[in-house]
Amino acid sequence: MTRDELIQHIKSKDKSKRDISKIDLEGVRTNLLHVQKNQILFRPGEEANSIFFVIEGEVILTRKEEIKTIEEKNYFGLDAIQADTKRIYKAISIKPGIILEIFLHEKPKKITETKLENLGAKPNKSYGLKSDESKSISQLPFKSTESFTNEFVNGVLIVSVNLKKAVLSHSKPFLNHMINSIKNESRNIVVDLSNCSIIDSTFLGVLVKSHKSIIDQNGEIVLIYDQEHSSTLFMITYMDKVFKIFNNREDAVNHFASKH
Repeated sequence: MTRDELIQHIKSKDKSKRDISKIDLEGVRTNLLHVQKNQILFRPGEEANSIFFVIEGEVILTRKEEIKTIEEKNYFGLDAIQADTKRIYKAISIKPGIILEIFLHEKPKKITETKLENLGAKPNKSYGLKSDESKSISQLPFKSTESFTNEFVNGVLIVSVNLKKAVLSHSKPFLNHMINSIKNESRNIVVDLSNCSIIDSTFLGVLVKSHKSIIDQNGEIVLIYDQEHSSTLFMITYMDKVFKIFNNREDAVNHFASKH
C-alpha cells in the first residue's frame, strides 16, 4: 500500500474498513508503542509526521478546554495527513495499551561531520553539496556494538537484540550481524527480542529476510518475545505465520531439541 492509498483508507467514513490488521503496510515505516498510563505521545507545536491507531487502551486529545477521547480501533493525529503541519493537540494515554504509529512524512536528516566520524567515515567537506561526491548513509561502514550479542546454548545460537527500540537505523547492522551468524555459526537460531519495547516494520523485514536465507540452508529461526504483546504485534504484521514465538529461552532452545 502506498502512502496515498493509506491516507485515502484513513479518510474513509466507513469504520468497518478500519481493521488495521487487514492493511498491507509494506513500505510504510511503523512503530508499535507499548504505552503507560498518562504517557504523553505528542504536544502542540511538534511536527506532525505520523498518525496513530489505538489497538488497545484509550487516549485523550486536549486543546485549551477542548477534550476528545480516542478509543480502541480509532485513529488520531490526523493533522499529519497534510505535509509540513504542526500538532495542535496534546495526546495523552489514559490507560496502559498498545498503539501503532504510522509515519506518513519523513524528512531526510542532515549528516553532520561529527555523525560521519561516529559512523567510521573521514570528514568530507563536500557532503551535502554534491550528491555524486558524498557517500550515502547506506554506503557508510558501521561500528560493531553491543546491540546484538551471540551465545550458544545446547548447540543453539541465541542472538540477543539489546535494544529498547529496534527501528530503521538498526536494520542494516542487524542484517549484517544475521548474515555473518548464519554464514559462520549456526543453522538453528533463536532471536531474543524480549528487551525490545518498540519494533518497526523495517527491522521485522530483516528478520524475514534472514529467515528465508536460513530456510534455504535447512535451518530455522525462532523468536522470543512477550506473548502478551507479541500476539498483537505479529497479528498486525502477519509474523506469527512466519515464525514460531516463545516466551523464554528454555522453551525456544527445547524446540530444536525436540526436532532431533
